[in-house]
Amino acid sequence: MKQIFLITLLFTSFLNINAQNTEKVTDVPQREDLSNLVSKLDKKIPEQVKLVGIGNVSVMAKESSDLSMEIAKYLISEKKFRNLVLLEEDWLLRPLNEYLTNKNAFDSTTVDSLVKISLVNSTSFTESFSSFAMWLKKYNLKHPDALVQLSGVVPDNLIPPAYFLATYVIPLDREYGVSLSKKWGVYTSHDNELAFNEISIWYQQISNNTSKFKKYKQLLLQCAEDIDHNNIIRKGDTLKTAIDNKAGSMVELLLKKAEKRTILYGENENITTSQYVFKGDTISSLGRRLYAQLKNKYFTCLTDFADSAKVNIFDNQAGELKLITIPGTVQTSKLYKEKPVLFWEGDSMAMKHYQPSSIFPIMDIERRIIPDNKIPVVDALFIINHLTPISFLKRLRNLY
Repeated sequence: MKQIFLITLLFTSFLNINAQNTEKVTDVPQREDLSNLVSKLDKKIPEQVKLVGIGNVSVMAKESSDLSMEIAKYLISEKKFRNLVLLEEDWLLRPLNEYLTNKNAFDSTTVDSLVKISLVNSTSFTESFSSFAMWLKKYNLKHPDALVQLSGVVPDNLIPPAYFLATYVIPLDREYGVSLSKKWGVYTSHDNELAFNEISIWYQQISNNTSKFKKYKQLLLQCAEDIDHNNIIRKGDTLKTAIDNKAGSMVELLLKKAEKRTILYGENENITTSQYVFKGDTISSLGRRLYAQLKNKYFTCLTDFADSAKVNIFDNQAGELKLITIPGTVQTSKLYKEKPVLFWEGDSMAMKHYQPSSIFPIMDIERRIIPDNKIPVVDALFIINHLTPISFLKRLRNLY
């Protein structure tokens, strides 16, 4: 099955490169006080807000990634947000979320290993996110009656039939599950469609069993979401069509989650209320779609840089990382000199023509945000002077 997002296609190859191959910056600028920047949010998020989007200007930069996690910590600890959603596949995050929300004692090795397993082919396969996950486990242990759930909403890859079998069919219908297992044992990879059809038929039959549905409601609702996940992936033909289909699905899931105050973490172009250009196509961002549904209940935080970004970018042709320097824009540099944190309410004149930056982690691929002058491009803008390379985690040996 063809992958939908190009970043997923190429970034898997990138993450197979040993993290030690990343070029290091020797002249690291003085680190900014991120907690001081985040404290500016106090009293700036209206009470009616249900969903806050946190945008990272570059997943390859340490400072913007750390700042994004600091914003998430603030929203969780000070504003009582109880869902954190990543632009990742939910089924892969479930083992990590299970540990983060259970009563088992904190163990840094367990957190680190689960992050490495759940996010092995993700742009969040970083020391920054692993550190945040450790913080979140400790937070949940201290607040057992107000647990923060970690989840994903992106349908990128087909969930394999074996996952449905182990997670849903066998626990709810063991005899049928065993028979399917034997039947699928002779299937080839080309028979996955047959297996998916059998799962869908089984789900329809068992969900019509009222007593069983009531008993296993949450598990069956999750199964339905996973079936929808796979169905969405089958629909896309062109890149733009695929993105539109997936974005519609993600909006639907996020609106459900936003019944509790929710944080969405992604890159700037995912979070902004503007459109963006990707490989020649103009895409309506996820944030723009959320704004259309939620209006003033959706609040955006974007990150940017003023002076320069020295980051490792993947050269797909050469098959290696290259350390490059990207200058900040004149406008962002000017805004930073005024103050590093700006809010649309109060600073709209200064930000009137602001165009958010977004550094794609792969060379020679266009990605450009197009501001919409009719609506705020961002509610809260956090500007860092310098960006330097992020540190990726070392892969577990048994995952090679």
